[in-house]
Amino acid sequence: MPQHAARTPLSIRLFFVASWLLGGLLTFDGLHQRLWNAYWSPSSLMWWTTVAEAWGLSPLDVGFPFVVAGLSLIGASFGLYLRRDWGWNVGLLVSILALGYVALGTSLAIFCLALLALPGTRAYLRGKSEPAEGRLEVRK
Repeated sequence: MPQHAARTPLSIRLFFVASWLLGGLLTFDGLHQRLWNAYWSPSSLMWWTTVAEAWGLSPLDVGFPFVVAGLSLIGASFGLYLRRDWGWNVGLLVSILALGYVALGTSLAIFCLALLALPGTRAYLRGKSEPAEGRLEVRK
């Protein structure tokens, strides 16, 4: 491997996996709601329905926003891998919104937020590569 080629940090690779899991879950649940008029996840875990009702929406009206959020998070993983700022911003926004998706969604959203906050992720976005562990970086 050439010296100038930077490896993708573990935080980016883990975000890729976690965002695909969370994005797939959100997309599946949104599509399930649109097709069968019911959410896949147990209704006892969906406290966000009271927020939707406070805004004048029926909980059944947010199926498409779930699909959009899920696909946006999957798209954000590609943006982050390609070192685009919008990938980080979209990943952050959707992960914050997904905190209300209780149980697995919340834990995956917290994991995604933690990965986005790591210094290695930020350095990767700025185009700087961190030296591999146990190696000294020689500056010329």
